[in-house]
Amino acid sequence: MFKVDSFYYSLDFKESFSLLKKREGIILKIEDETGAVGYGEVAPMDGFSKETLKEANEALEAFLQTDTPDELSP
Repeated sequence: MFKVDSFYYSLDFKESFSLLKKREGIILKIEDETGAVGYGEVAPMDGFSKETLKEANEALEAFLQTDTPDELSP
């Protein structure tokens, strides 16, 4: 069994030399039954990614509602 925590973040870039003025995303913390911990990020970029952050979050929530996420099995 896995425990998954998610944390939303939003960062404004005040002195950016690129077109990117803001970065939003979700940090994931995944812990297995042995206490091993892994981290990941969900952060689609406007103009680069096909999905929005809202769509990615909805897909993540749907995935986490499954009884046995096979993709997470060792």
